[in-house]
Amino acid sequence: MIITNLLTNMVVVLATGTLSTNYSSKPAFHDYVYNATFQEASNLIVAWNLDVARPVTTNMVSFFGTRACADGINGMISFNRRYLFGWGQGKLDYFEDQVYSEQRIVTDNAETNDLILEQWMRATNLLTMEKARVIAESALSSVGIPMDNRKFRAPAQMTQKQYEWKDGKTYPEPLYRFRWDANDIWYNYEIQVSGITSNVL
Repeated sequence: MIITNLLTNMVVVLATGTLSTNYSSKPAFHDYVYNATFQEASNLIVAWNLDVARPVTTNMVSFFGTRACADGINGMISFNRRYLFGWGQGKLDYFEDQVYSEQRIVTDNAETNDLILEQWMRATNLLTMEKARVIAESALSSVGIPMDNRKFRAPAQMTQKQYEWKDGKTYPEPLYRFRWDANDIWYNYEIQVSGITSNVL
């Protein structure tokens, strides 16, 4: 009897840190994570001045998914089929502007990739490296990274993406990448900034 009661009140955590799927399907859990991610994402939409109408409302949500996790909120929420926010271990750890993300040019269709690259190549790049860096640092600060900490005072890597066009020449992409605490294969944080939107990617 005692063992049965203990088992009834136990929570099983898998080796990955996730809970069994029946927790994720519970309405109370779903609502809690949805509300938490919606609120934080809405705040960032305003802070980053993303291209979403104000006020930000729930009918702008185009995707939401979550999985119960022992170490905090774990899930993703998307707005207007464009801006995707993701949380892991209770912290925001992913954001993507799906219209201007470099993921759009990493497909199996070279012709599609070239069409997008050509559009980007012909677009006006509104940024310099220094202006893009200010945007990147502001975005990092807005999610709670202590920019006054010595290791965050300057990015370890600052690059502007390049690509080789059909004519054999290399052109700069309107895309900037900043990494903090970087070495050859590992880094703590990466922020990409678009020269087309003048905003974080």
